[in-house]
Amino acid sequence: MKLNKFSTLLTIALSSSLVTTSQAAINFVFDYSDSSNGALWTSDRKAALERSASVLEGLFSNYTASIEIEVKSENNAGSSTLASAGSNDFVPSYTPGFSNSDVVMNEILTGSDANGAGFDGVVNVNWGHSWDTSVISSGVSPTAFDLESTMTHELLHAVGFLSTISQTGTDVFGNTTAGDWNPFDQHVGNSSGLLINQTNFDINQSGFTSSLVGGAGMAGLSFQGANAMAANGGNAVFLYSPTSFEEGSSGSHLDDEHGPYNFIMEASTDTGGGIRGVSAVELAILRDIGYTQIVPEPSTGLLVSFSASFLLLRRRR
Repeated sequence: MKLNKFSTLLTIALSSSLVTTSQAAINFVFDYSDSSNGALWTSDRKAALERSASVLEGLFSNYTASIEIEVKSENNAGSSTLASAGSNDFVPSYTPGFSNSDVVMNEILTGSDANGAGFDGVVNVNWGHSWDTSVISSGVSPTAFDLESTMTHELLHAVGFLSTISQTGTDVFGNTTAGDWNPFDQHVGNSSGLLINQTNFDINQSGFTSSLVGGAGMAGLSFQGANAMAANGGNAVFLYSPTSFEEGSSGSHLDDEHGPYNFIMEASTDTGGGIRGVSAVELAILRDIGYTQIVPEPSTGLLVSFSASFLLLRRRR
């Protein structure tokens, strides 16, 4: 699921092809009019995306916002990326610190639409792989990927579940001191447990560059928010830190290699029925980044369905 933060504001007006989810305090509105879609977004695929949006609408039901999402497609069987999603950059500017939430997060927390008629974010799906739109995860083919699970994962990236720390340890503007970080980054620690300096917003003092990649049997980065650690038995939550930095994936997912976790926000997924529930740990991470009024799911246990396939593909933000 790879999507870098946008450098420009989308100003495309919403068209008559908008499809909305069921009404909720927070409502995702999807636009399928992009030319890349053609006839790829069939009614069953749209329904799977709508069900994913309903999961988040339930979690964020204490907030009021209408989030306009542009939907796009690609068809590349040779790519290891299944899908991507993200939010537009916050307007008008970034500032040093950890308050740089993008358009979607800002709108949910404040009720203010920072970019007016423009799209708030985007979802892009690679249809070059085999997808299943089954309503229940147990019905997903063992040779296809679970579209509903993947779309829930992607929309969680769009609401702010991601790090903006780059491969060289800088923010998106190249700063290592007085950096312009997002709320997630405030709780990201290096392999020694040190956070970005909470006063000077300096990443150098914590030696993050060497921790951006893990090693054999060793985790690199971890999430150390108070709520997340409490939900994880008092332990920091390992973040995806492969031995080679993966732009758009490293630091923005929970770790596939240490835990074991089996969370919906891990970097890779297998074919067959996927995780569709958001765990207590992931809900706690959302609270740590600012969503203090988020509503727990009826059951915060992990909803996991394993398949016999071993075809792992990357999911990136």
